[in-house]
Amino acid sequence: MTYASHVEFELKRAVILVRKDHKQRWVTMDGTIHDTPVPYRDAISVYWMPIHGMVSYTYHHRILAHSAIN
Repeated sequence: MTYASHVEFELKRAVILVRKDHKQRWVTMDGTIHDTPVPYRDAISVYWMPIHGMVSYTYHHRILAHSAIN
């Protein structure tokens, strides 16, 4: 999957940061890195996998405030 160039750049930065301190980060589609989960926006979760000793990331859809909201 490819993203916009500014998102790919910030994703690489987030991977480097997570590799250093093993703290999970979220990269939103506007290219900003967040230390806390971002509701109401699509984001890429970058996290450390201690068993494998590597960084991984997955795409997360936006989370609504309540499951009844659609």
